[in-house]
Amino acid sequence: MAVDDVFEARSKMAGYDQGANETGIPGTRAGEDGKGEDPGFADYGALERRYDGPIPTDALDRLRFGSGLMAEIARTEDSIVFFRQEIVRMRTSARRWFERGNLEMARHNIADSRLYLREWRTLRRRLENLGAELRAKDRARAERAQLLNAKRVLDLIGEAAD
Repeated sequence: MAVDDVFEARSKMAGYDQGANETGIPGTRAGEDGKGEDPGFADYGALERRYDGPIPTDALDRLRFGSGLMAEIARTEDSIVFFRQEIVRMRTSARRWFERGNLEMARHNIADSRLYLREWRTLRRRLENLGAELRAKDRARAERAQLLNAKRVLDLIGEAAD
C-alpha cells in the first residue's frame, strides 16, 4: 500500500478545503512565527526525518487532514456512522427477538439502541459545533487576507505618491 493512499483526506464536509489549514496552503502549517509555512509537515518523508521514533498523532493528523480541527471532524463523522449502524443493528435484533417471543432480549436490545441513539445525538451536536468553528476560522482567514490586500494597495498608493 502506498503512503499516498494512507494519507488522503476523506471527509464528508463538502465545501471546505480539506488539505489547507492555518496558512491556507495545502499540506502545511504555520511556522514558528505564525506567518510562513513549516516545511517539516509538507510530506510524510519530512515527518520521518524530523522525529526519531514514532511520529506523534497530532503531526500525522495535520499531514493527513490539514489541521487538528479537520481530523476531529473526520473522527466525529466516523463515530456518527458507527453509532447509526449500531442503532439499526440493535433495532433489527430487537425485532427478531420479539418475533421469537423472547421479550427480555428484545428489551435489552432496545435499551442498547436508546444508549447508542443518545450518543449519536451528542456526536451530531459536536459535529455541528466543529463545523461552526471551522466556518469561523475560514471567515477569520478571509478577513485577514482582505486586510493584507488592502494594506498592499495602500502601500502601493503611498509609493506612487512619493
